[in-house]
Amino acid sequence: MGSRRQHELYELSFAQDNVLALEKACPGSSINNICLVIRICGCFNASLLSTCLNKLLQRDDTLRLQVTELSGKTMQYIREYTPQEFLYYDFTLPGSESVDRWAESVAVIPIWRLDAPLYEFNLFKSGENTGGLLLKLSHFITDGYSLIDIVNYIYETYSKLLANEKLLDETTRPSYIEHINAEKEYIASSDYQEDLEYWRELLTDCPGTLLFGHLRHPVAAYTGNRISFRLSRLLSNRIKSYCLKNRVAPFSLYYMALNACLCRMSGTNSMNIGVPVLNRSNFSDKQTGGMFVSTLPFIQAFDDSLSLNEYNEVVNEAWYNLLRHSRFPFSEINALYKNLQPTGGRLFDAVLSFQDCEVFSHSNNMTSFSGKWLYAGQQAEQLIIHFNRLNDNFFVDYDYLIQFYSEDTVARLHKYVTRLLSQMLNDPNCPIWRFHLINEDEREALLYTNNMPKVERELKTVPEKFLAESELHPERCALIFQGIRMTYSSLERYAASFSNAIDATGKE
Repeated sequence: MGSRRQHELYELSFAQDNVLALEKACPGSSINNICLVIRICGCFNASLLSTCLNKLLQRDDTLRLQVTELSGKTMQYIREYTPQEFLYYDFTLPGSESVDRWAESVAVIPIWRLDAPLYEFNLFKSGENTGGLLLKLSHFITDGYSLIDIVNYIYETYSKLLANEKLLDETTRPSYIEHINAEKEYIASSDYQEDLEYWRELLTDCPGTLLFGHLRHPVAAYTGNRISFRLSRLLSNRIKSYCLKNRVAPFSLYYMALNACLCRMSGTNSMNIGVPVLNRSNFSDKQTGGMFVSTLPFIQAFDDSLSLNEYNEVVNEAWYNLLRHSRFPFSEINALYKNLQPTGGRLFDAVLSFQDCEVFSHSNNMTSFSGKWLYAGQQAEQLIIHFNRLNDNFFVDYDYLIQFYSEDTVARLHKYVTRLLSQMLNDPNCPIWRFHLINEDEREALLYTNNMPKVERELKTVPEKFLAESELHPERCALIFQGIRMTYSSLERYAASFSNAIDATGKE
């Protein structure tokens, strides 16, 4: 605590406030972990890699941010750089577990702590000339964009050290504190007021989230699971072709199919889907490490009379408007929503993100780098979907809360989304309502096979069924009317007397 008081304290950014809120809602969890394993092939040198990591920590003060509590308020400060030693694991020793199993077990261990580093860098050796690095950080000090920059820096520095090249003098990077100060200026600006009005208008008629997941376990939990799929080569090529021809991002195309599918499955015409927004609007922001990303609700009505081409224009305009007002703090967006829609539930329960995994692939004549995201095992939203591109192929990771979904349910969703997307790409001028989520075999099973009675029932008229029940259970209650209880036998006698009275009139 004494060392903390030697440092200047800073308030949190908007994005860090979101991380803190999640940390308080899910204490002791791995929910804010962001993890990546880097594999190095060709020439692995743990000593040089340690040098790279120390230069990284010296270069980027954002990684040295630490959290503290002062009079009940969470603040942060920057620790001065001191050379670090890193844990080293040798998986070539007999009896060692696999690298993948070890990495997955480390990824789910919580990293949030006060007055301590919010990162862990672990080195490992996996073969004679292979090894790597496991990076685990808190989202409080980094986002996916910053982590990619970290990987690129490590690769470039490591390659130069291997080649005995002289390292260039490090240029001073913009401090994350500058970003915090810029947000304070934004709060006092007219842009803030314009953004406030945009979100107020958008949320006024915003529906509550409604997914097809059902509560499978009554106890609230944040435990999740991941299931991954690789899109077919044919569908990947169609996606690339359509995006290139129409200047559309793969993320937007997958979003349109997902939104259409979820709306149809939930029986609504509007679905709120959370989308991570980079929030780096200028050159200085893009050169700054740290947590900038904010996951915002993309509120988009769905009209199934539109074709893919028409829907694309609608989504592009809505996306542009969202980006223009994406700086507004999510905490205030959520508060607005709760005030305007007090019975609306959560703002969104599904999130869709896009990652270009090709940035993790580097190689030269001496070594090669490749990276893989790891799942932290816990999450707040029911469903988080990562649409990934790697080597001209597309992959989809579905992270789902096991409290609401099973693996079969998520696999069925993926099948529906990709089937709908294939049909939309095959005929982009056709109204989307004409396309089906299920094929003919599934439709046949749904309408007929699944509805077949398990027991053959004898066809009888209502009077015949009544008389049979009366003979079997004469004293069982047949009906209660205005508090009067009548058995089958008494009801039969009453019906018989009523029938005789009608016969006595001589009327048919």
